Amino acid sequence: MKICNDNHLYRSFGKQYSDGIHLGKDYGTFVGDEVRFPYIIKIIDCIYANGYGSLNPSTKGYVVFADCEINGQNYNVNFGHINPQVKKGDIIKPGDIIGTVASFSNHGEILPHLHLGVHVGHGIPASPWGYIKNISDLNGWINPVSLGLA
Repeated sequence: MKICNDNHLYRSFGKQYSDGIHLGKDYGTFVGDEVRFPYIIKIIDCIYANGYGSLNPSTKGYVVFADCEINGQNYNVNFGHINPQVKKGDIIKPGDIIGTVASFSNHGEILPHLHLGVHVGHGIPASPWGYIKNISDLNGWINPVSLGLA
């Protein structure tokens, strides 16, 4: 099952960018594209947070945090840059719509994409905001592609 359309890779997991080390895979797609997940998830929170509306860290957008189990392992998954259609406490079945991809801009250029971050364990990770400065802080973060979430 596709999580969303992925017409180009925007940013890769674990790669160093000027903002820091990227904690997820970005699926380059279209505004309004539906976001789904191939496993049962429990929505932990939907947060309107800085940095999820554009590359300007003070521009707000939504991020959804959810707990799930994949191959017997517990994970927390975050879906960034979306318009959520879920709320805290919801249990979402595989294939159900979590939300739609929101507009995202960088210096006036529209770059819609889904940011998918995956962290070992349940609960929102200590530093869940898309980028880290130190490679040692990458501990616990998993490349979504390694779990078949491509």
